[in-house]
Amino acid sequence: MFSGLHHFALLAAVLSFLCTNTAQAAEKKDVYFVVWDTTRSDHLSPYGYQRDTTPNLNRIADNSAVFSDANASGGWTPPSVASLFTGLLSVNHRVDFTPTKERMDIPSEVNTLAEVMRDAGYHTALFTAQSVFYKEGYLQGFMEHEKVGSGQFQSRIPQTIEKAGDKPLFIVLYWLNPHAPYNPPKIHDLYTDPNGPQVNLMVKKEDKKLDGDYAHPEINSGAVVLNEAEWSQLKARYDGELHSNDQRMQNGIEKYKQLRSWDDAVFVMTSDHGEMFNERSQMRVWHGWPTHENQRVPLIIKAPGQKGRVDIGSQVRGIDVFPTVLELAGVSYDGPLNGKSLVPLMQGQKEPDRPNLGASHYSAGLMFYRNGKHNLITSRLNAANTYLYDLTADPKETTNLAKTQPALLAEVQAEMEAFMQRSTLDLGISSETKVSSEEEAQLRALGYIE
Repeated sequence: MFSGLHHFALLAAVLSFLCTNTAQAAEKKDVYFVVWDTTRSDHLSPYGYQRDTTPNLNRIADNSAVFSDANASGGWTPPSVASLFTGLLSVNHRVDFTPTKERMDIPSEVNTLAEVMRDAGYHTALFTAQSVFYKEGYLQGFMEHEKVGSGQFQSRIPQTIEKAGDKPLFIVLYWLNPHAPYNPPKIHDLYTDPNGPQVNLMVKKEDKKLDGDYAHPEINSGAVVLNEAEWSQLKARYDGELHSNDQRMQNGIEKYKQLRSWDDAVFVMTSDHGEMFNERSQMRVWHGWPTHENQRVPLIIKAPGQKGRVDIGSQVRGIDVFPTVLELAGVSYDGPLNGKSLVPLMQGQKEPDRPNLGASHYSAGLMFYRNGKHNLITSRLNAANTYLYDLTADPKETTNLAKTQPALLAEVQAEMEAFMQRSTLDLGISSETKVSSEEEAQLRALGYIE
C-alpha cells in the first residue's frame, strides 16, 4: 500500500496508461490469459500469504490491478469456466449437473470469448491440462487447441506465435495444478516437513497407493480424521504445487517475450474455484462448498503499458473478465452479457459490490448468492441446506443466520430471486440435452461424483 504524494503519483501513472489504451481501441492488443485450477487467492504472494509461493506472479502484480474480492461465478470447474468463457451466469449458459443433469457443455447458441476474438481478427489458442471442459462447446472459437500437460505449455507458445503471424494473439493456458493429488516436483516441494506425516488427497479411493493417501469422500464423511500435522502437510504440498505453477508460468512468459512485446500485452490470471482445508464441517477438503475459501479466487489483470499496482477491494465476478479483456484488447462486442468491464475500477472509479450468483452440484444442488454484504447458500433439492452469512460482521462465515434471523433470510432470498430474474437472458437455446453416460463416467473418474 502507498500513501501521500507517492500514492497519488502512482495512481496518476496507472490511469494515464489505462486511458491511453482504451482511447486507442483500434489497435488490438495480445491477450495472455492464465487460469490455475483450484487456486485460492489467500495462498498467493500478491495477496500477502506468509509463504512466497508465487514470486513471479508477485512481480507481475507490481504493475497490474489486483482484485482482493474476486469471486468465481461457479462452485466447481464446468460452470465456472463456462462463465469465464462466456461472461454469462450459469442460469444463462446452463452448464449444470444438479438437479436436472441438463448439460456439461456450453451451448452452440452462446458466444464465447474465443469466438469474439477470432471474429475480430485474432489468432486464438487454448492449451489445457484440465480435461473436464475439453469439449466442443468450450472449444468454440479456438483456432487451435490441445489437451497437454502444463510442463509443455512453454514449448507451445513460440509455435502458436509463429502460426499467428501478423495477427494479434489470444492465448489461454489452463493449469490443472494445484488440483489434488498434490505432488509438487522435488525442486518446488519447499514447504513440507521431511519428518512430518505422509499424507495426500486423492481424487477417488482407487487412486490410493501409499499409507496416508485418502480420497476426499473419506475425509468429508468423517471416516478419516486428519490431525493438525497432517493438515499442515496437505497445505504445504498444495503450496509447493503453486510454486511450481509460478515458475512454469514464468517460463512461458519468457518465451513470449522473445517474440512479442510483453509491455503491450493484456495479462489475466485467475482460477475457477478455491480449495478447502478443514475450515468447515460441510466440506473439509476438495471444492464445491460456496463460502469464501472456494469462491474467492485470484484475479490479476495487467493493462497494456501499465506501470504500478492498483488494489481493488470491491467484490467482482468471473463473468466480468470477458468484457474487461475485450475493452483492454481494443475489441468491440454488443452481444448479451451478464458481466461488466472492470476497466472503470482499474482506472480508480468506485462502485458498489457486484452481486454474484452461481451453482454447485454438491449437497443436493447448491446455489449461492453473494452480494458483498451477505452470502446466501440454498439447495435446489433440500430446503434444510440453507445458510446465510453476514460478510461484514462475520467475514469468516462461521455463524449461520438462516434459522435465527428469518426476516433477514426472506429479504436476501427475495433479493436473489429478483437478481436472477433480471439477469436471465433469452439466448435462443432450443436444444434440450442431458448429461451423457460418457460425461457422467468422466465426472466420476475425476472425483466430482461418486
